[in-house]
Amino acid sequence: MTIENLMTNAIKYTPDGGTVKLWVQVTNNTLHCSVSDTGCGIPKAEQDKIFGKMYRASNVRNTMDGNGFGLYVARGAVEGQGGRIWFQSTEGKGTTFFVDLPAKPADIKVS
Repeated sequence: MTIENLMTNAIKYTPDGGTVKLWVQVTNNTLHCSVSDTGCGIPKAEQDKIFGKMYRASNVRNTMDGNGFGLYVARGAVEGQGGRIWFQSTEGKGTTFFVDLPAKPADIKVS
């Protein structure tokens, strides 16, 4: 659900002709993931609020549909699994969200 939300946001906030990238890697029992876009970015003065419940950045608040709940839920889901989520963003240039989650080896039984 978290990655789907990040991908959906990246696509929604990236104009036609822009780029959205998904990167996933597992190292040292940690799943590392990033979703980057060349979209509108998050204003610097608002970046500390972006994971807040029902918060939407001022540069998209009146131009795009949304309720500001997705990143709040994503953060809760990631932290609830012992992981962390963070981002880097430049307004007008894009955003990259990063997610690290503990990865446990799967119990696979072969008959």
